[in-house]
Amino acid sequence: MLSRRVAVLLAPAGMAVMMVALAGVALAAVITCPSTGGACPGTDGYDTITGSDQADQIKAGYGDDHVFARAGEDVLDGATGHDELLGEADNDTYTGNRGNDTLTEDANIPSNDEMYGGADNDNMSGGGGNDFVSGGPGTDTVAGGAGIDDHRGGDGNDTIDARDGVRDTLVSGGTGTDTCFFDAGLDQPKSCEIQNP
Repeated sequence: MLSRRVAVLLAPAGMAVMMVALAGVALAAVITCPSTGGACPGTDGYDTITGSDQADQIKAGYGDDHVFARAGEDVLDGATGHDELLGEADNDTYTGNRGNDTLTEDANIPSNDEMYGGADNDNMSGGGGNDFVSGGPGTDTVAGGAGIDDHRGGDGNDTIDARDGVRDTLVSGGTGTDTCFFDAGLDQPKSCEIQNP
């Protein structure tokens, strides 16, 4: 039977942290950001981080982390690991950083977000609003969602989905062999080797 250790800590800035360790299993933490917003760091383990309704600066740290930013103009940084970053209302800034990350904004909320996939193979969806979505190095999937969006695949063989019925600011695959889905007659794709297959 695995031994289990649980500790509940209250960080100095009002951030609640519950840490769980099982014998032979990596450390995990459940973190609730301060209700006033501000800095909200993760640990070197596998974190589940929930933001406040204010402007949070969430940096997940090492490990494969799950971040739920909630409302507020948040900054989400996955750091190292295969992370899932989920925003909500307001204009958020995402950086996947290292690892195969998933960056998702609520499709039903028209916020204007910025997404940077960083290294490795990322999956990004800007949701509603006028978004800037950039894959970076790796094989990325880039979707701006509804709105007038800026889509950039970056280095690697990327897939871009710009179909939303309106003309977007940019649909660019970047270097590599890229596949672009777009609104014909509205969007003007660049560096898209495979178009609307």
